[in-house]
Amino acid sequence: MRKLLFSIGTLLYTVTCMGTSKKELPNILFLLVDDMQRTCIHHNGCEQVSTPNIDRIYQNGISFHSTYTNGSLGGALSMPSRAMIMTGRGVFQIVKDGQVIPEQHVTLPELLRQHGYITFETGKWHSDFASFNRSFSNGENIFFGGMHTYETNGHVEPRLNHYDSSGKYREKFTGDKFSSEMFADAAIAFLKKQKNGKQPFFAYVAFTSPHDPRLKHPDYGKHYEADTITLPINFLPRHPFDTGDMNVRDEILRPVPRTEEAIKKEIADYYGMISEVDTQIGRVLQALQESGQLDNTILVFASDNGLAVGQHGLLGKQNLYDHSVRIPLIISAPGMEKGTQRNVYCYLSDVYPTLCDLIGIRPSSSVTGKSLLPVMKKEENTRLKEIRSHGTKTFPCAVYRTSSKGQGVMVKHHWHDEVEMLYFDKGGFLLEVNMEVYPVESECICFINPGELHSITKICSEESGEDAIVFHPAVLSFESYDAAQIELLQPIQNGRLLFPRQIFPGDAVFEEIRQYFKEILMIFHKDGTEKLWMTKGGVTDDVVSQMYIKSSLLRILAVLWKYQLFTVMTENGNKRVEEIKKVLSYIKGHYDEKIYIRDLAKLINMNEQYFCRFFKKSIGRSPMVYINEFRIRQAMHFLEDTDESVTEVAMECGYNNLGNFLREFHRQTGTTPLKYRKNSQNKKKSLTNI
Repeated sequence: MRKLLFSIGTLLYTVTCMGTSKKELPNILFLLVDDMQRTCIHHNGCEQVSTPNIDRIYQNGISFHSTYTNGSLGGALSMPSRAMIMTGRGVFQIVKDGQVIPEQHVTLPELLRQHGYITFETGKWHSDFASFNRSFSNGENIFFGGMHTYETNGHVEPRLNHYDSSGKYREKFTGDKFSSEMFADAAIAFLKKQKNGKQPFFAYVAFTSPHDPRLKHPDYGKHYEADTITLPINFLPRHPFDTGDMNVRDEILRPVPRTEEAIKKEIADYYGMISEVDTQIGRVLQALQESGQLDNTILVFASDNGLAVGQHGLLGKQNLYDHSVRIPLIISAPGMEKGTQRNVYCYLSDVYPTLCDLIGIRPSSSVTGKSLLPVMKKEENTRLKEIRSHGTKTFPCAVYRTSSKGQGVMVKHHWHDEVEMLYFDKGGFLLEVNMEVYPVESECICFINPGELHSITKICSEESGEDAIVFHPAVLSFESYDAAQIELLQPIQNGRLLFPRQIFPGDAVFEEIRQYFKEILMIFHKDGTEKLWMTKGGVTDDVVSQMYIKSSLLRILAVLWKYQLFTVMTENGNKRVEEIKKVLSYIKGHYDEKIYIRDLAKLINMNEQYFCRFFKKSIGRSPMVYINEFRIRQAMHFLEDTDESVTEVAMECGYNNLGNFLREFHRQTGTTPLKYRKNSQNKKKSLTNI
């Protein structure tokens, strides 16, 4: 019988909070601004602009230095980026650029609502009415659309809606205050009601400022004079070439060529609106504090996209420059670090699964974003995860050939988000997955599921190896939600369905799967990637080849599904695997330093003696033997890929004594570092000449 899958985070949270009420779940306050550059915030180095309240959010949360919106094949735009936030899906996975959010794409507030949250919205909603009402149980001063028009006096007289439980929203009203103040007023009124609330809440406050029109400003905030503004260093009178979006609304706000005076005025007005919305954010935060809910509230601050405002000769956001596609993102959560920064690449779509992880609920199966919680917690085990991409961004699939003449570790411990299919044409290997050893004594096909810790050890002396196809399940996903997508592809992508571990000759599916596997290898071979495949992995950008590869992968999945070889992941995680991941990751991150057994033991709350027994039982060798093996493998990479001296390599690999390094290197490789470098260079030359 199929069991419902819970993430480890969900399970732990459930255990921790057993017997608690729904109210003890943390609240979420999401503050979203419109068209705000990351670099136009005082905290981020813009000394010309005053943003004391946003600065305070930075000081009390974790900021993500390299957060990007939907910029890819097209410029940054509000509608798709806001749909990415709500659905946790990438820009290529939303429908009609976010204009419509279909029912199968469960929104973040919709999911929270299902888990007992009061969901409230005020401000901008750039999708359809139906998805809004699925998402929010109430709201006020709601703006449906992209911007407040110049013709209707912009932000000064915003056209808004009251919450309509019928979802029709036929009657608009004209606000009597500046848009930001109207939205802040609604949020404050909501927060006041939560002072003694019995349910957790999700409040989504979506400001339309500092998006233009920038015609009038209220009498609060800070005003800026144009003659005090410093032009950006990349100011240009006109863009040097036609981007294809030179006649869109944003770009025709000012004539071309742009004059310095005009751009200074534009920037001054832009800064004025930034300070204005900062003032309103401060009012909302004050109301949250007065409600008594501050200490139990997760706070998110972000922008939907940036803006050029004179940079590169542009005014708008319909471009792929950093000022348009890179945005501010801060998450402040109870018990997490304050005032720190994470230098990782992420997208707005990652906020959804991150919030789910923080409160301990499973994201919807339609979510494709990645949780940032491990990064926020600085979990060391993320270092063991492969950083490299398999295949390309648009086609995440690659093939590899790994071989070895001698015995020993052929593929070291690691894991990745992709599925890996392995083909061994003969025996003589030990495949280790999640601390379980699977002997490969003859020809066989093996599967590694996403996130599984694995390694390969060669135990035969003759030259042999394995072929691998590594692919991300998303490469096979369909936009249309047919039975294959719902019952097979989506559960694989979300970790609910697991591949079988080993398939042997004589099994009913072996011959068919081997056939499709070899078809994929031949495609890469025909594309002329054989030499690359034999060394660093093969990829293909040929459309026809990609279609054939997809077809073969889908046929493999179809065969496994037909014979019911998939299994449903159980609720219980493997604590032993997670502990060893943590230790191995620490070694990977600190191999260039002095590593003490006591520190490794402390990582997983063990005494040193028990830890050494645990490590040897798990990995098959003592901690120090493993550390030395890891260091020498790193040294081999440095010798192959750099011109550093042997002494420099030794120091970078944690050996302060050159003699110790030379002895250990010779013991493991049977040669000296200089001879190893010479031999590896000769091998590269011979491969190049094939």
